[in-house]
Amino acid sequence: MDDTPVEYMMRRFGDSGKRPEEFRAILGRFGLSGHHHLQPICKLSGGQKVCAVCVVISFFFPFVRVSSATLLHMHTRKHLHHHLPALYTGTCGICIALS
Repeated sequence: MDDTPVEYMMRRFGDSGKRPEEFRAILGRFGLSGHHHLQPICKLSGGQKVCAVCVVISFFFPFVRVSSATLLHMHTRKHLHHHLPALYTGTCGICIALS
């Protein structure tokens, strides 16, 4: 795949009204660093691809919270605090950790 993560997101979710900068911010929140946003997906490492997939899953299924195991291992407390309010308020029904 020759698309960058931002190009892929724009093609798949461009009708959401989000600008490329907004997709880059979302990719960053899922752990994909800035210069990788504009790198072809085929050149990303496995872990970087997982981060991009987490973003795509979150767009298709907004009620599902997704985190990669790498991020959970590094920032477990931070990630749990991010997911728990959604679980408590009922805006999230499922929490998945990818490894």
